[in-house]
Formats: sequence, structure tokens, C-alpha cells
Amino acid sequence: MAYWRDVLICTVGTSLKNNLARLDQDRLAEYLRNFNAKGLALWLLEKDPEDRLCGAEVNSIVSVIKKGHLKATRKLILLVSDTEDGGFLGKTLGQYFDHTANPNRFQEVEVHTLTGLTDSDPQRFRTEGLRNLVKAVASASRRESSEKIVINATGGYKAQISFAGMIGQALEIPVCYLFERFSEVIELPPQPISLDLSFWLENIETFYLLALDEAEENPVARDPRFESLVESMPIRMLHTSLFNRVDLGCFHTPLYSPA
Repeated sequence: MAYWRDVLICTVGTSLKNNLARLDQDRLAEYLRNFNAKGLALWLLEKDPEDRLCGAEVNSIVSVIKKGHLKATRKLILLVSDTEDGGFLGKTLGQYFDHTANPNRFQEVEVHTLTGLTDSDPQRFRTEGLRNLVKAVASASRRESSEKIVINATGGYKAQISFAGMIGQALEIPVCYLFERFSEVIELPPQPISLDLSFWLENIETFYLLALDEAEENPVARDPRFESLVESMPIRMLHTSLFNRVDLGCFHTPLYSPA
């Protein structure tokens, strides 16, 4: 059955900045130095969107539209890294695809920063950043319906691209990718990927305790698969008799509460 897909989720990397940083143009250098998103977006509007200088994100999004993977351009959701460059390029692409002069304009554009998705802290990237990527895609799927969405997993860190593609396959959302030497995106073929319900069923009591903030131990020590689902953080508590401040470990709610 063909669905009316009009929402595009796109992972965002730094290919645009990397391309332009190699050019010897004073105007571009000033835009990049001052993080001038509006100026850079207007510069992009002067270019052919299929020009490789425009970066993998622009090239692939335009190809997704041109190839008919979207029936309409209602909403674009840009997922950017938790870095200064990520925020700048997300804002630039947001203004570019929201501009009335852009023939590939989307009616609505959202830019979401994936907290923890930064190469300056490998542990946060692994346990927080990738988890927030999963949450962002799952949240969009619940709001918009997976039958309305296409994922463009071309830009960003390799792990980010891989996770976005895997989530799309698990949720039965079409995933498009623009290989470096290709002139157009391809839709990745369906893979035998599904959510592991047995893991949730085997640990249902633990998930209920986590949801109620009543877990007495960190389940990661028992099973490393919990690491991407559970967030550990210190909580300051005031002892009522001794008025001493102590640190207690608390384990937060999982991605999905069991039904």
C-alpha cells in the first residue's frame, strides 16, 4: 500500500561547512566566522541545489523530493548534533528550506538538537546522544504517524546515520541515503530488523520499578543493553536529622514504558 508521505526527517552533518571552508571567498569566510546563518542561507539560494558545494544535506533532500519519495513537502525535521557547528548548520538549513524563494520549500521546518551527540565526549555520545536520536525519531513517529514519514539518513556522524537507518527499518519507515559518488538518493531495501520484545518482557518488573523511581540498583551492571535505555544521575537529598548533603544514584525512566 502506498502512503501519502509528506514529512521528512533528516540527520545533519557538517559537509556544507567543510565544502565552503575550502573556498577562497571573503563573503563565505565571513559568514562561517560569524556563524551568519541568514547570510549563508541566502547564498545557498543563489546556487543550484544539486551542486556538491551545497553539501550532502541539501543535495539529498532535493533528490528525495525530485525522486518522488515525498508526496508533498509539509514538514522537515532536522536532527543536528550538540555542537556549535551543528546548531549553526541546522539553523542555516532551516532558513534555507523555509524561505519563500526556495522552490523546494517546506511548509514547516523544525530543528532539533540531539543533546549529548557530540564528538568531544565519547561516553555521552554513546549513552546520551544516540539515545536522544532514537527518542527524536520515535517521538516524530508518534506525532506524525510512521506512514507519513521518510528518513533521509545521509548527513552526520557514521553512528548517527547507522542508528537513523536502523530505527527507520524497525518502524517500517522508508530510509533514503545519498552515497558520495551517486547523483541521486536511493531507498535502502527493507531489512529483517524488529524490536526485541522478549527483552522487554523478560525485564518487565525492572522497567516498572524504573518508571516509579523505585529501582534499588543500576540494571546496566546486570545487562549492558540497559545502558542506552536508562539514564543515571546523582540526586542531592537533605538528611532531616543531621542536615548533611549526600549523593544517591537514581535511575531514570526508560525510553518506552511497558504496556
